[in-house]
Amino acid sequence: MSGPKPPAVKLTDAQQHGLQALVRRKTLAQHIALRARIILAAAAGSNNRQIARALQVSADQVRYWRKRWLSLEGIADELSLDQRLADQARPGRPVQISTEAVCQ
Repeated sequence: MSGPKPPAVKLTDAQQHGLQALVRRKTLAQHIALRARIILAAAAGSNNRQIARALQVSADQVRYWRKRWLSLEGIADELSLDQRLADQARPGRPVQISTEAVCQ
């Protein structure tokens, strides 16, 4: 039994080449390279399960990054590919103690 079809990811030529260059970079953090591979596979037309199986990750992780990539479409011109694939800022309380106080 198959579920609903995941939303299609469409990449411009610049995005396609940029993601491929990220994957080939030797000094890139592996979590960013994995996310780039997920987006490239999604743009190639693979569904979430196929991508998860090929990259040995969970389908939830693939689903999350597909949705995240699509949610940033409107502001894609303002963000670099590294920024689009980076972790979101985590919520939390602002720092109460200055760095000088911590050093002392």
